[in-house]
Amino acid sequence: MGNRMTKTVRILSWLFVILWMVIIINLSSQIADQSNQLSRGMADRLIKAIKSIYPDAVIDITSFNSILRDLAHFFVYMIMAVLLLNALRRSSIKGSGIMPVMVICIIFAVLDETMQLSVEGRGAQFVDVVIDSLGAGFGMILYLFIARVKGFRKREGN
Repeated sequence: MGNRMTKTVRILSWLFVILWMVIIINLSSQIADQSNQLSRGMADRLIKAIKSIYPDAVIDITSFNSILRDLAHFFVYMIMAVLLLNALRRSSIKGSGIMPVMVICIIFAVLDETMQLSVEGRGAQFVDVVIDSLGAGFGMILYLFIARVKGFRKREGN
């Protein structure tokens, strides 16, 4: 039963990686108007939530939307790195440390930005690749930190 469960977890781990990459490609394939409408709608909802707590808050929607889009890049690639590192480790692939994950994330970010050149109203932004890479790096640090804490607790008998 243990081998079957391990194999299932390994397959699911890779399916989550693939699904997440498809989601990224899908978001990047949106024409500029669709993409902006999505982020602008999210920005509007967040501003309303902030104003319900701080009614006197003055928030520029354009600046807020720009920050939100940058954060989306960061967190999307943070999650991708966590999923990828998890899948590699569960597959017991030799050399499945942070360097291969970082390389894969950077290559995917470059390809993602390059693909946007063919999408109406979109373009490739080097700064987005940098933000994506920072998110991936943070995701790996977070994954390794949590793995270390969990390992420490297991050794301590908690």
